[in-house]
Amino acid sequence: MFQCHHQVSMAALLGCVFVGTGTLSAADMSSDLAKIQKQYSGNWVRAGAVEASLGFAGPIRQFSGGKMQIPQTIEIKIEETLDSETVELMQPLLRTIPHRLVATGQFRFGKSKRTICVVARYNDATYLWHGALSVGALDTKVSFIPGAKRDHDLLFLEWFPDIDRGVPAIAAYKRSKE
Repeated sequence: MFQCHHQVSMAALLGCVFVGTGTLSAADMSSDLAKIQKQYSGNWVRAGAVEASLGFAGPIRQFSGGKMQIPQTIEIKIEETLDSETVELMQPLLRTIPHRLVATGQFRFGKSKRTICVVARYNDATYLWHGALSVGALDTKVSFIPGAKRDHDLLFLEWFPDIDRGVPAIAAYKRSKE
């Protein structure tokens, strides 16, 4: 497995409200949530040609802490409203980091079990916190690139399994035709 400096227990993770820089109106939060839901929700498959053109390595990345298998497919389901139980569970974590909670939902690598996920913002970057309650949670930096049509959208996920060397594991995904 790999080390990640943002790995925390899910109990600590799933506990946040709107802590961080600035406040948003209810209308702004609703608009932000609708935008995230439309952009991120769906089934995604690795975009090998995009990764190759950007010089990213293959499906297994080697790090000083071991190897990381980059998933071929992911599924993200962002809920229409913030899940109050997830928000309540997030409070302890967000007291220690300045992320602003934007959305809650479910996340799945390949055919693995779905886990809770949280979308948060910090310093103009978007993070997807995901993991299993008994194992912990990882934060993954997320970048969405809209295509000319929805089936041309791209989603980049960036993990930092080798934080000491500052080497990210980056994967590009495109919407699955499923």
